[in-house]
Amino acid sequence: MKKLVIIDEYFVDTFGHFYEYNKSLQDIFKEHGMEAVIYANDKLEAPIQNELDAVPYFMGLPKNALNKIPVLGRAINRLRFWLSLHSRIMKLYAKEGGEGVVFFFTTVRWYNVLPVAMAASKSQYKNILLYRFPISMHPDLYKFLAMTATWIYNYTFGKLMKNRNVLFCTDSDVIADECNQMYDCHMAVLPIPHITDEHSPKAEQGVAQSMDTFRLYAPGSIREEKGIRFITDTLEYMASINHPLLQKLTLVTQYYNGADTRLNSEIRQRLEKLPIKNVFLGNMTTDAYYEQMNTADIMLITYDPECGYKARTSGILSETIAACKPFITSKDSWMNVQAEKYNTGLGITYGNREEFITALNDIVNNYAPYKERALKAKTGWLAYHSKANFFKLTMELINSK
Repeated sequence: MKKLVIIDEYFVDTFGHFYEYNKSLQDIFKEHGMEAVIYANDKLEAPIQNELDAVPYFMGLPKNALNKIPVLGRAINRLRFWLSLHSRIMKLYAKEGGEGVVFFFTTVRWYNVLPVAMAASKSQYKNILLYRFPISMHPDLYKFLAMTATWIYNYTFGKLMKNRNVLFCTDSDVIADECNQMYDCHMAVLPIPHITDEHSPKAEQGVAQSMDTFRLYAPGSIREEKGIRFITDTLEYMASINHPLLQKLTLVTQYYNGADTRLNSEIRQRLEKLPIKNVFLGNMTTDAYYEQMNTADIMLITYDPECGYKARTSGILSETIAACKPFITSKDSWMNVQAEKYNTGLGITYGNREEFITALNDIVNNYAPYKERALKAKTGWLAYHSKANFFKLTMELINSK
């Protein structure tokens, strides 16, 4: 292998983990003397283009008046997106293809896999397809669209498995198990490459034996599926029974511009009425986000498993373990699988406020041993999710056929 072509038509800015993932992928292969070029969305921000020498290339989903027409308008725009994506991939094969070139699709899911599959299934070059979302759960879709998504997955796996140049991978062992059972596609699990030691607390070496206050951090924008109503409901209940733990807590929440403004306003107003210290944050840079994580005592990652997190990975959970933070997460989720695997954090039933309160009490009253577990978990986590291991396993995947 001499060159990696990274394809991510969703990559526009630094929000989410698209930037960190694609940058890490590029850095890893360049460190091993290979060329690595990123082809992103045609709206890719200019500073990122300059930093990564990335190419704005793919058209995203059209944003026009057709989207206001139920079903038909959106279907037309979806078809336009698929045709454009397929055309651009084929042109990219012609432009970048050659001996030793590998194409890496870093975000494959139901609404782009059809054009990707129609192109990759006929490709003479190695194509790595990274599946980041569950294939049997579509919580954001109406029933008929969910059925369509399932049909698309069934059809595309059948097409892709006929070409030995197509390599399947994911960063979730839950997704890999699901796909291998359904399709026998030999899907590999790769580490999460953008989690490094730099995300760990800068000066923290030991564990405070006595603490009077605890800083809770619910990271990411205010979103339903990230459990913000569950967290707020639980704190309101604690206030209604005058729970003494509230006096020890500071809650940090984030309200991004451009997110759901009505939900932002509702949650903030409800939290302001509670007998708890609040820190309300807006949009943040990556460095500011890491600083908030470094100053947190307990991370709240109580995401709804029924909204895809049963199988879907969480970059925030990955960073939480690397930063040695005790955390509370939801049972029956990818996050809780990692908590059990690395003996860290606490899993609770999503929506069960009594379990949430019990978990908070447990960590607050036994913070030192939970912190010790978090410190030990970091070692095993970073050993697997390292750049060296990512490169090793990716090269094994490439050379497997």
